[in-house]
Amino acid sequence: MVFIVSSCVRGCAKETTPEVEVNAVDSRVAVGTSEELTKALAAKLDQNKNLAWIAEHADRYNDKSLIELALAHPEAIDFVANYPDSDGKAKTYDEKKSLRERRHSSIPGTPGGEAWLTQGQS
Repeated sequence: MVFIVSSCVRGCAKETTPEVEVNAVDSRVAVGTSEELTKALAAKLDQNKNLAWIAEHADRYNDKSLIELALAHPEAIDFVANYPDSDGKAKTYDEKKSLRERRHSSIPGTPGGEAWLTQGQS
């Protein structure tokens, strides 16, 4: 009999929580906000998440001017947030194909550009 009463109390006492509507693009942004504005807000929210990470891990930065860089120039926040996990070494020109090289390799008349002419041709 005690079991039946306790089961009824637990089962009967459950309250249903109303479903909350969320923004389909990013749940951190209010419903009804345009997709374009939601994406712009999401990018800033992500940066602020990285800024919070920088603050929590400020002791991992030997050069505190990096933190000042993130504060003074929001466009540098992602770079500064990723800096402690990087090897801190710049890549040489040969290690990574430059944007200029990639562009020239797809232009007819430049070294490697001939491949561009034959792409998609049968």
